[in-house]
Formats: sequence, structure tokens, C-alpha cells
Amino acid sequence: DSQSSRRMVALSSALQITPQDLEDGVDLERLREATSEDQGQYAISQLDSRLADNVSIPIYQQAPGIDEGNLDTIQDIQINHFGTSKKWIEQNLKPASSIANICIMTGRGSSMAPTILDGSAIFIDVGATKFSGDHVYLLNAADNSTFIRRVVKLSSGNFMLIHDNDHFPHEEC
Repeated sequence: DSQSSRRMVALSSALQITPQDLEDGVDLERLREATSEDQGQYAISQLDSRLADNVSIPIYQQAPGIDEGNLDTIQDIQINHFGTSKKWIEQNLKPASSIANICIMTGRGSSMAPTILDGSAIFIDVGATKFSGDHVYLLNAADNSTFIRRVVKLSSGNFMLIHDNDHFPHEEC
């Protein structure tokens, strides 16, 4: 946002792009057209390898309620994106089924407090469709209502749906 250019060369060098790219943005089509086919493909592959670690995760308007909600009401309401790296996802969102299956929603409700507070951003792996250990899950009920609970497998083979807020009762299913 700064109008000053005194750090432009150092910044462009650190990002491995030209100062002009900082000003104009990187346009792959312009790069393809401005160079010979061989040079353009080489330059694009170099740029792609530098950008390959970048990931954009969609942010949806609101999550299904922590207490209860409906997934159909929010699926197509993307309001922004969160930019990060594959390395950050691998380190912080284990185990993710696929980077493409991750989205961010805002949780509503208090049943998972203090773990998830009302209004907290929640990373959700929509590709996690099977129980994979004791974790917090977004669950979709038969009536298509959704809710977020900690799920623990009991020795009986049943599951316990746990609210992290002690004011809410747990449910065995």
C-alpha cells in the first residue's frame, strides 16, 4: 500500500520477481506472449515452481453452527480466501485428506467452548468422511443438519459425541 519505492528492489529480489511485477502483478499470459515459445515455457515453469507452494483456501460466510446448522445454506457463499503455503498446511492441519478439500468457516454457538469460541475461524476438511481417530468433526445428520462435536470411539464400538462446554450433555450413538 505504500507509495514509497525505497524498498522495492530489495522486496522484489526477496520474492524473486522484478520490481515491475511488484507494481503490475505477474501476468502469465503477458509472459507467454512477450517471449519466444521456448523462453516463455521456461520462464513460466520457473515461475510456477516458485508459486507451486502457494495455496488459496476458500473462506465461506458462516459455518454450520457449532451447536446446529445446515450445510446447504452456506456451501456457495465464498467471501474471501486465505493464502498460505502447502508446508504450513502440512505442519498445522494434519491429517488433511487433500489441500483441495480444506475450507474455512466461522463457527457459531457455544457448545464447543473453550476449544472453539463463537465467531472463531474453523478449518474444515470436507474430504474427511470417515472416523479417523478421536478428533473434532463436522457431522452431517440424516436430516442434513450439521454440527461440530468431538467424537470418541467407545470400547463398546459406539461413539460419544462430546461438547467441550460442560453445560451441554454428551450423546452416545
